[in-house]
Parts: sequence; C-alpha cells; structure tokens
Amino acid sequence: MKAIGKRVSVGVLVAFFSAATLLSPTGCSDDNGDSGKSTVAPDPKPCEVNGTANAVFKNESQHSTYDVILDDVTIGSISPKQSISTIVSAGRHRVEFRFSNSTTRACTTANTDFPQCTSKTVWCTGDK
Repeated sequence: MKAIGKRVSVGVLVAFFSAATLLSPTGCSDDNGDSGKSTVAPDPKPCEVNGTANAVFKNESQHSTYDVILDDVTIGSISPKQSISTIVSAGRHRVEFRFSNSTTRACTTANTDFPQCTSKTVWCTGDK
C-alpha cells in the first residue's frame, strides 16, 4: 500500500508542475523579452486622441504666389510649386486660395472634408 501511495503523490506532483509550467509567464518570448501576452493596450495616436487630420495646401501655378485661407483665417503664403501643411480638426473646412496681398480668389472656394488621422492635399493651379 505504501508503494501505491507514493505513486499517487508523484503523479499529483508531476501534474502540478506541468500545469505550473504551462501557466508560467516566462514561456516563449521574442528578442525583446516580450512574451506576446501584453495586457496593456497600445497608446492611441495623437490624431485619435485629438480628433485631427493633416491638411496640405499646394500651389500648382507656374508664376503666382497664394495666400491660403482656412475657415476665414490666413494660415500662410505659398510660392509656385510649393506647399504648406498644418494640423486641423477632423471634419469639413472652408479652404480658399487668394493671390497674395489681395482679395482676388485664385481658385474656387471649397468646402473640404479632412477625415480623422489622414493627410489630405488641396491644391490650386490658377495664374494671374
């Protein structure tokens, strides 16, 4: 009877250590020591947190410099074949290109959507 009791004890210990090894957090890992079982969610992108997009404004004209007006605010001037970019809130914005230092529009005013976490280019090709 003592022999049977010892076999049962050894079997219970083997089962215990097998289960402990399977549940051990020090199993497989990559070169950085990451076991691949991270419970921490990745940090969200700034555009996700802030609800923003990247707006690029490009001057496709050959000779004219433009002022770029976004939602009635001048954000900068761009020379021919140049561009500028800025971060905007995601959504619809009024975009206008005017010949620099004037109120004359170089292109038709546009209401343009800038989807969150994207980069969108708006351009104008008008020359005086």
